[in-house]
Amino acid sequence: MADLRSQLGLFYEYATGPGIGAMRTGPATYRLFRPSVRPSYTTSSLGTYSYRHNMSKVFGTVAVDRQVQQSLRSWIGIDEQIWNQLGSVNVGLFEWTRQFACMSTDPRLQGKSMYELMLLEFDIYQHHLRQASRDRGCGWCTNMVHSLGQQLIRQDPVHYCCHVALRADCRASLVSYPCPTQIQQPGYGVDGADTWQAGSHIGGLVMLDTETSKDCTEILPGITMPGPAYKDLPTAAPTSIHWP
Repeated sequence: MADLRSQLGLFYEYATGPGIGAMRTGPATYRLFRPSVRPSYTTSSLGTYSYRHNMSKVFGTVAVDRQVQQSLRSWIGIDEQIWNQLGSVNVGLFEWTRQFACMSTDPRLQGKSMYELMLLEFDIYQHHLRQASRDRGCGWCTNMVHSLGQQLIRQDPVHYCCHVALRADCRASLVSYPCPTQIQQPGYGVDGADTWQAGSHIGGLVMLDTETSKDCTEILPGITMPGPAYKDLPTAAPTSIHWP
């Protein structure tokens, strides 16, 4: 109501003074008119991007205390001792994808679990991947970034709670960065390593298959922890991550 009164007062000032035309073209008042009845500005074509967001009110303002983190770790089943020692932990979160069946009326999808539909989606994206990318990509499906399965995983509340429980800064306002998927096949291998050290960033790997000691993902202890990089830890043995 206060905004409406101020706008009406402003309208009266222009109507009895310089005129409505000046109000329609003024840099501080032209937004009060519809685009069809006012001159066009370069910012008019930017849509929502023409507004500057107050980032302090969007990110980094919500946090939890240490007690809440402890409760979340206990509830999810995170081994806190391993996390503090190695900087990485294996948690089974997505077994439910094998238990819930699709409710589609399509006979080709009826009875299939969410897990089976995710594998089918892998095949679809793999089919549309460039052959050159398949040959040298080591299984990386670079065109699969915003698939339905990935969106479903990113929106999983327990997955979100897991990241909140492990962050050193206790922040609960988080941003999920999309990443391509990888279809692991016999003979695929990725050499080299990355430190994954970026402040309080948590790097999460979601694996939907059952891995063995011969084809599991190995993470060098301490690679995600602040301090010495992996090359300064020559005596550390890789940690095998199996699913589930």
